[in-house]
Amino acid sequence: MKDRSRRERILELLKEEGEKTPKELAATFGVSLMTIYRDIKELEREGLIERKHGTVKLKENDAPPKECFICHKDVDGRQNFIFFLRSGKKLQTCCPHCGLMAFDRLEEEPEAVLTKDFITSNPVNALDGWYVVGAKVAPCCSPSAFAFADRETARMFAKGFGGKVLSLSEAVKEIKRLMSAGVRVELKL
Repeated sequence: MKDRSRRERILELLKEEGEKTPKELAATFGVSLMTIYRDIKELEREGLIERKHGTVKLKENDAPPKECFICHKDVDGRQNFIFFLRSGKKLQTCCPHCGLMAFDRLEEEPEAVLTKDFITSNPVNALDGWYVVGAKVAPCCSPSAFAFADRETARMFAKGFGGKVLSLSEAVKEIKRLMSAGVRVELKL
């Protein structure tokens, strides 16, 4: 069995059965421990597996991509949306504007969606959040959208900065409407 083929089989085995020791892998594939250690080193270098306490397992990729999957800006984590899809994939947007737009572009329904309250930065279940859309300020994408944990805080923000206070479904429709209507965007160079 060639090295690449064996490494692919190691990944399949770890996916099916979980953690394995190098000794178990060597016995399974009928090769020396030295050969398995070379395979482990290569798979580790590729970021596909990790070693822990004498075993190897598939590397858990908990970090979502650092680029917004809607507008491709870098994500700084202050206002981002993280979509946890049923397939195990994680997608991220840079801000609530792109997060709201993403609901119409997802290929599968999310299992969970997290964002942060604009005022407190505390985590918010985006599905239960409140949104101010179309405020006079736009810290990221335009038209602006801001996420809040509760309706009252969203109302106070809108009172000072304008915009509409909306539930998630209403905010998704409003962003879509504003984008199709052609909202004036100010470019700052």
